[in-house]
Order: sequence, then C-alpha cells, then structure tokens
Amino acid sequence: MKEFDAVVGDVAIVANRYEYAEFTLPYTQSGLVMIVPVRSKTSNRAWLFLKPFTMSMWLLIVLVNIYNGDKLHSNLSRMTMLVWLFVALVITQTYTANLASMLTVQQLEPDIGSLQSSKAMFGYCRGSYLQRYLVKVLKYHPNQIRKFDTQDEYAQALRTKQVVGVFLEISLAKLFLAKHCNKGFTMIPPTYKVGGFGFVS
Repeated sequence: MKEFDAVVGDVAIVANRYEYAEFTLPYTQSGLVMIVPVRSKTSNRAWLFLKPFTMSMWLLIVLVNIYNGDKLHSNLSRMTMLVWLFVALVITQTYTANLASMLTVQQLEPDIGSLQSSKAMFGYCRGSYLQRYLVKVLKYHPNQIRKFDTQDEYAQALRTKQVVGVFLEISLAKLFLAKHCNKGFTMIPPTYKVGGFGFVS
C-alpha cells in the first residue's frame, strides 16, 4: 500500500507509527500542554481594598491608632509612637504588596490533577495521535475527550465551557495563543514529553 516514498511536515514521532513507517531523527522537540481559560481571582472589586488583611488585623490597626491618638505626655508614650511608626511602615508595605498581587495575579482554571479523575470534558485536535495518547498514556476516559477541527472551534468550546481545557502540541498551542492573545486563554503545566517531529521515509 505504498503510495508515497516520504512525508515532510509536522509528523509526530510516536511508537505505534513505527509499525507503518520509519522516521528520521527529530528535527524539533515537542511536548503536549493544555490550554485553559483564565479567571481573575477577584470577582468583586468593589471591596478589594479590604482583602489584603483579615478583619482582626483591621481592628488591631484601628485600636492602635486610637491609642496613639492621645497626646504624648511621657517618654514611654513617645517611645511607643516610634515603634508604632516603624510597624505602620511595615504594614503599609505589606498591604501595598498584597493588594498589587491581588490585582495582577490570575488564577488558572482548571487544575489538571483534580480534573483528570472527574467527569470534565477535554478537547484535542482531530486527525492527530492525541486521542490514543490521552487514553493509553495519560489514562483519560474516552468519554472525557472531544475532537475539534480548527482553532476557532477550540476557542468557542472553551468560552462556552463545553470543555475545560484543550490538549495541543506546544507549537500549535503557541500559534493558538498568538491568534487569540488577550482573549482569556493561557497554557498551563505540566508539559508531557513526546517524541518530537520528524520526516517519514
């Protein structure tokens, strides 16, 4: 059934394909990653300024300010004020750092480890070796994986939550993220190593 003498392209080197053809050495390394939607950690930003500290910390700050609001009558009260000024500096810096972190850090969703044993649906690229790899190697149930044809289909499925993540090779994942940059998707670890791309002879 030899129709071609060689194949040039992004052909992944996987074990079962050796039964039908021979491969050159990999011309590039490859890996399998998951693309997921990104969700902000902070859904209610109106009260975000209260989040860096607990309620007990806020009460302590108010009480210390009330205590130090009295007139400085003695050396002890002046010494207490100096200590409080230093503590206030530390508290201010801690508050600023925590608030900045809450405003910028994104929470990745979902977590691969917790979802692998659940009934969550995952996507993959039609016509690739990924279906077999996900079932045989990564031990996903066949009912948990769904095939898609195009990048737009991946994006739509992720937006509408038909799937919680899409498995792609790293090179295709980078192309997907470049096309859909700033649209709420990201690539998360771990990276599953595969044989890389090679020419077929």
